[in-house]
Amino acid sequence: MKKYLLPVIAVLAVLAVTTYYLSPSYDRAYYEALSNFTYIDDVADEHKAFTRIDSEFQGDCEDFAFTLQLQIGGEVWAFTHNDNVNHAALVLNGVVYDSLRKHPIPVNAYQKHPLYKMTFNGELIAN
Repeated sequence: MKKYLLPVIAVLAVLAVTTYYLSPSYDRAYYEALSNFTYIDDVADEHKAFTRIDSEFQGDCEDFAFTLQLQIGGEVWAFTHNDNVNHAALVLNGVVYDSLRKHPIPVNAYQKHPLYKMTFNGELIAN
């Protein structure tokens, strides 16, 4: 059994790397942003957007969405669930890029409902 473990791990690693590099560039940007983003609760409801996603940045869901929007475009939407506005995410080409998810989600499979498109009116931060 042990002699098969290494080849299985190698195949899984190749599949993971291949999936990453063959995914569209906006998906790769999303994964890179997720890997460098730290969620911090927003007290004053201010908006921030960071100029880079390849280094650490922090904020809330709007900050993540506006930062990713700088890199790949799209629209930042406020979403509701059970009649509460409680989240923001980036929508591009029918796909939701959500800071709380591990993978992009098609809009028609996303559990929250779009309320309104958000406009950036905050601070641009060079990082």
